[in-house]
Amino acid sequence: MLLKMRLKPRAISELLKRGKLVITVVGLGYVGGPLAVYLANLGVKVIGVDKDVQKVREYRKCKSPIREPRLNELLSKNIKQKRLIFSTDVAEATKKSDVTMICVGTPVDSQGKPELHGLVSAVEQVGYGLKRGHIVILRSTVPPGTTEGLVRNILEKNAGLKAGQDFALAFCPERTVEGRALKELKEVPHIVGGIDQQSTEIAEAVFRFFGGQVIKVNGCKVAEMAKLLDNIYRYVNVALANEVALICEKLKIDYVESIQAANVGPRTRMLMPGAGVGGSCLNKDTAMTIYLSRQQNLEPRILVEARKLNKAMPRRTVMLVKDAYNEMGKTIEDSIITILGLAYKGETDDLRETVSKPIIDDLMSLEAKIRAYDPYVDLNKAKALFTGVTVTKCLRDAVKKTDCIVIVTDHKEFKELDLKFLKSIANKRAAVVDGRQVFDPSDAVKAGFVYKGIGRN
Repeated sequence: MLLKMRLKPRAISELLKRGKLVITVVGLGYVGGPLAVYLANLGVKVIGVDKDVQKVREYRKCKSPIREPRLNELLSKNIKQKRLIFSTDVAEATKKSDVTMICVGTPVDSQGKPELHGLVSAVEQVGYGLKRGHIVILRSTVPPGTTEGLVRNILEKNAGLKAGQDFALAFCPERTVEGRALKELKEVPHIVGGIDQQSTEIAEAVFRFFGGQVIKVNGCKVAEMAKLLDNIYRYVNVALANEVALICEKLKIDYVESIQAANVGPRTRMLMPGAGVGGSCLNKDTAMTIYLSRQQNLEPRILVEARKLNKAMPRRTVMLVKDAYNEMGKTIEDSIITILGLAYKGETDDLRETVSKPIIDDLMSLEAKIRAYDPYVDLNKAKALFTGVTVTKCLRDAVKKTDCIVIVTDHKEFKELDLKFLKSIANKRAAVVDGRQVFDPSDAVKAGFVYKGIGRN
């Protein structure tokens, strides 16, 4: 049992390498799926668990339901080598393992209040399967205090065991970026905070096996807050970039050129502006932090203003479309507008909170005819979300005879597009509205487009 090992990290690492310890990963989404495959590829015996029966079926067929480089290849390899199996039974998987990592989603409501029912359900089932000597590690983003409060109480009640005495409990937040998860599980430092010193050191030993740096902190709350800080820091900096970009537009200054110069030095690390902030993490964690602050009678003014700024960017993108049409001397009504990119960010198929949705909705309200192309997004999922939009898997079909191309997602494929080719199949008078700094303005104009971009002049 791990609690009886006298905290020897090398011993735990050696047992993991020899496949003597079994790890259960609960939740096989964008976080848990790559984690389960990564661990199995290190030689660990892994049980991947998810309540979604169809998702488990797909994994068993060596077909990941999410897009991640090399994931299907490594999934197939480790299933064949019998290091990786899948189940829908959390309690049974917990019984058969030594370590359980919980990676279920923790969304928020419209006010930013965390909706933890999915987490509670998973933790309850883990508790029913928990045995002495087990270690439970929470990876889901939660309000500070959740691990040592809610999670601990449920586990102790359902297992009839005492945390810190009969089993170890720690929080180690996921910090990987979609599209780079397998790579970053090794390279990005892991933050570990346990309910007590023993739990922290045992969890540290587990994560040292991942390779890379492990940062021990004083308790679960510190680790939980560190995860929120990861995302709200980036969110606020995106808002700053958006605000300065809008200022640059008014001053007739190219933001991108200015910031590229300013970033050459030891102090400035400005980000790029964009058509908006999508995905489940940055928006959710900022909203959650605002909610938690207000629960303590504290108004987080910077976070609130950052949220207003970022939420306004899809509308700003639509305004640029209107500006482009004015310059072309055209009307938007009944014109063809091509959206390049539906996913919330480059090199992923994730449509969660994608900014393409409000942009498309606004353009459709102006009675434009919308076509869309995204090389990664599943066609059926796209058609279900974007009703009334002609979604195609052919770039030529999306751009042919179009009046305006709107770049919403910074896929690598878009950065490599030939502007002269696009212009040759678009309408004689056509525009590019670049929401992600994919094209150089001068190149677009030289190709014959009217160009508009956020912060570009």
